Amino acid sequence: MEKGEYQAKKKVLIVYTEMILGGATNSLISMLNSFDYSKYDVELLLYENKGILQDKIPTGVTILEQAKICRSIFSDIAKKLLSPFYIYSVLKSFYYKIKTKNKLVRIQIMSAAGASLSRRLEKEYDIAISYLEFWPLNYTAHFVKAKHKIAWIHIDYLQSGLLVRLDEPAFSKIHRIVFVSRQCLNNFARLCPKYARKAVYIENIMLQEQIQMAAKHNGLLLPPRNENVMRLVSTCRISFSQKGLDRGVKAFGVLRDKGLINNVEWYIIGDGEDMPVLRKMIEDEKLEKHIILLGSKVNPLGYVSECDFFFLPSLYEGKPLAVTEALMLGLPALVTNYASASEQIENYVDGLIVENSVQGIIEGLEILINNPGLREQMKKAVASKDYSNVEAVKQLEKVLEELVPEELQ
Repeated sequence: MEKGEYQAKKKVLIVYTEMILGGATNSLISMLNSFDYSKYDVELLLYENKGILQDKIPTGVTILEQAKICRSIFSDIAKKLLSPFYIYSVLKSFYYKIKTKNKLVRIQIMSAAGASLSRRLEKEYDIAISYLEFWPLNYTAHFVKAKHKIAWIHIDYLQSGLLVRLDEPAFSKIHRIVFVSRQCLNNFARLCPKYARKAVYIENIMLQEQIQMAAKHNGLLLPPRNENVMRLVSTCRISFSQKGLDRGVKAFGVLRDKGLINNVEWYIIGDGEDMPVLRKMIEDEKLEKHIILLGSKVNPLGYVSECDFFFLPSLYEGKPLAVTEALMLGLPALVTNYASASEQIENYVDGLIVENSVQGIIEGLEILINNPGLREQMKKAVASKDYSNVEAVKQLEKVLEELVPEELQ
């Protein structure tokens, strides 16, 4: 490659947390795979260089030294105690935790403090992309040198209860705010009209052929299929405060008492802070034969492909990649009415959207269990569609080419 050609490349920095299993990480990998590396020199800064999906990062990406500074426990504590901003953030986070009863708000506040204690980069970039809210947003906005800054937001500020005003200092230094759902963008515009002009909508980049190829495997991953059994599957972080899996267990308990789940199995793929509680709930309800915990899987798509329906009982979502992946693999979805549900599912065509409550989940499951004809009808509808979104690649290119910074207001 000629020296001049290399220098003509645009220098891009992407800031993320770690390569853990999850929708945002899968979306990041898809975006990295869509870059034209003859035009862009891409570097990836992670808070910690770890995660089971780290080997999925394309070879064209330069992985930088992690942002988290490794110190002894004593020097780490001393560093925090000597930081007035960190102490202020701790006190502020406890105040808001009591006031809002929302642990996400505490994380929102402490992520700004964490960014202030992270390793700094001296290099200046043409484009810096924060690919997640919380720490990546604060670090990119306040501590990265770049001509053009873009923030990807994967959460719904309204339904999650996050406080937009806490992120306004970061948004004031961002040129484009990308939402992966139209409804999440609309909710943000209502909550923060001051920065609505910066907001754009770009779907997660996904190609159906790639997802189907990734799901191919030899032999069976799950027990041999009983044609009389309806298999549900969920792939998500085990976090009750967002994913609502505890509500799913409660719904199964009610349906068990009605004698309706004798031929129903629910496979849950993932791990997280509420896994021990979830396991105990299942045991207490004596639902072990019907709800099976598989733990984390590097590639859950093969397991998903052996099931019948995708099930997501979330309290709130941005635009969950796992739902679209399941549709691409031929599974209709049963989801609660989170912000972007109607953008992903056409109700009673390729899935069911139910009221966002335990009762709504119970009623949705009853509809599926009692209507095998409807289940087959939805499967045929899903099989006839292509859920790829190639336009998202063009939208990404357009945003990256808007290199003249707007006036920051």
